[in-house]
Amino acid sequence: YQTVFGDTKLNLCSGNVYQNVFGDTKLNLCSGNVCQTVFGDTKLNLCSGNVCQTVFGDTKLNLCSGNVCQTVFGDTKLNLCSDNVCQTVFRIDRNWHYVAKVF
Repeated sequence: YQTVFGDTKLNLCSGNVYQNVFGDTKLNLCSGNVCQTVFGDTKLNLCSGNVCQTVFGDTKLNLCSGNVCQTVFGDTKLNLCSDNVCQTVFRIDRNWHYVAKVF
């Protein structure tokens, strides 16, 4: 698909192996909450309610009301979608920034 920035992304899947338009591959092998990527690193998500702990020891928190989500980092994310076009709104230093994405 083509993004609003004019670049293209392609996902070709065969089982757990994904090739994108840049020619790199991604592999996700999961056992429970532990996933191994093709790069040999592991990802772990342990969630209790809205709080998730990753394998790197950081925590993620998503508090959502409708389309508005507040993350643990204090930024706000808003996704407004119409068909395949999504407008992403994120807030940095009290300023709203708008990015449109086309899928």
